[in-house]
Amino acid sequence: MLKSIRYKRRRIGLHSCEHGTTLVEFAIIAPLLFLLIMATLEIGYMMIAKNALEIGATAASRYGSMGGTAAGSDRATSIQELIKSKSLGFIDPSKIVIDIRAYNQFSDINGTDPSKFGTPTSGTSGAGLAGQAVLYMVSYDYIPFTPVVAAIFGTKVTLKAISIARNEEVFK
Repeated sequence: MLKSIRYKRRRIGLHSCEHGTTLVEFAIIAPLLFLLIMATLEIGYMMIAKNALEIGATAASRYGSMGGTAAGSDRATSIQELIKSKSLGFIDPSKIVIDIRAYNQFSDINGTDPSKFGTPTSGTSGAGLAGQAVLYMVSYDYIPFTPVVAAIFGTKVTLKAISIARNEEVFK
């Protein structure tokens, strides 16, 4: 009888051992943790790329509204080069799509609804003349570098930045 009690205690003691539970818990949590970290990095990188486009569009509208032109270049090319130089090294400048359209007044830019600014229906292509309203649209097709994030957002995410400015009357 005494022998069977000792055996049962020893057997119960072995089952209550918790060696290795941390490893099992980590194996369960690790994939989710790594997914969360990668998604955070991917979204952060996407936000940096979007911010680079916003910086480029804003700089272009300021430069273009003052009639800026680089030596030996026309105005539209100077503006495009300025936008590409603001890519901050996070995006490929050769894949940036720039659309510059001039309008006689602000209300001609698809009315007053800012959500429609990305799809201009009229206006003349180019940086415009003095006193005209100019719409600068910069877009970039961002391709996620992690397959899991690509499954969530799609294999291509189009990032857009829009800036509108009126050309100053001081340039020719």
